[in-house]
Amino acid sequence: MTNLGRVHIVFGSNRLRKSLNSDRELARSYGARMAKIIRKRLDQLSAAPTLKIMRGPGLGRLHPLKGALSGHYSLDLVHPQRLLIRPNHDPVPKDEHGGDDLSKITAIEVAGIKDTHG
Repeated sequence: MTNLGRVHIVFGSNRLRKSLNSDRELARSYGARMAKIIRKRLDQLSAAPTLKIMRGPGLGRLHPLKGALSGHYSLDLVHPQRLLIRPNHDPVPKDEHGGDDLSKITAIEVAGIKDTHG
């Protein structure tokens, strides 16, 4: 039988959970355009069987971050804003090269929304 599981999403804070789980709060906090894209990314994440699928075209250009945000990934929103996430596994599954094995990551934490470019 095929595993039809979905990525499990938790939020880094109650404030973040409340603002991102309500369409009204999303629009109030981020504006209509940004709210629509945030909702789209969260829906895509919750429908994905693993984090690996988020590397596909039109799915936010998932990419790892470096420096102070090492261990986090970002997904495009309205430029320059990014949805910051991190694997919510202990330990994080690793591939044969020592990197995160995105095909085995089935739980994430939404860490925030930020401009990671400066």
